[in-house]
Amino acid sequence: MKPNITLGINKPCSEKFENFKATQAGGFCGSCQKEVIDFTQMTDKEIIAYFQNNQKKTCGRFNESQLKTYSTLIPSKRTYSLKKIGIGLMSFSLLSLLTISKSQAQQTNPTVITEASEKKENSNEEINSTTDKTITITGNVSCPEYGALPGATVQLKGTNRGTTTDLEGNFSITVPSSDYDNILVIRFVGYVTQEITITKNTSLNLTFQLHEEYDLMGEVSVNEVYQSKQTVWQKFKGLFR
Repeated sequence: MKPNITLGINKPCSEKFENFKATQAGGFCGSCQKEVIDFTQMTDKEIIAYFQNNQKKTCGRFNESQLKTYSTLIPSKRTYSLKKIGIGLMSFSLLSLLTISKSQAQQTNPTVITEASEKKENSNEEINSTTDKTITITGNVSCPEYGALPGATVQLKGTNRGTTTDLEGNFSITVPSSDYDNILVIRFVGYVTQEITITKNTSLNLTFQLHEEYDLMGEVSVNEVYQSKQTVWQKFKGLFR
């Protein structure tokens, strides 16, 4: 099993990256006589691939948010095939049940719609209408250095629903009220991303203050973190996730 990797910089470098001579992968530090790899524009996958393929000591430049634990686990082909088998068996069982139900329905008398059943249908419609309700959340996004941040994005995590702040940093976004524990993600280029979970107790008027994301340079410490091996039961449950 491949381990996860945790990246860190134990002794940050005080040199200025802007003063380095540009190289294909970053910049050359004249003081240390080493190439500093610029990871700030890399994706998580690219960072993982780099450290999986390079075992030598690396000097790097990172955004603060990039110094974290990366998961290197990739589902095996066997696991994927087992999932397909599980889905196939479930589909076959469901098809069989539908066939039996259809044949039984043909043998039974037509359903008579009574006043009680109409009331039940009406109540179900009322329940569905309440679950479709939404709430509107307003707020403001700013930073300590410059005040309001126009153009910051406010997005409902895992969806395409989002908005941007106006010239005064204000925003308004509508989210499903039935779907509590929605997560709002607030982003602005060059600043640390913030997330907030919306619950029944969350204020509908929020204020966010973002802080600049600083880059760190230095020799990269790479720590491998192994996860415990899955049991047979855990593997079986994983087929239906």
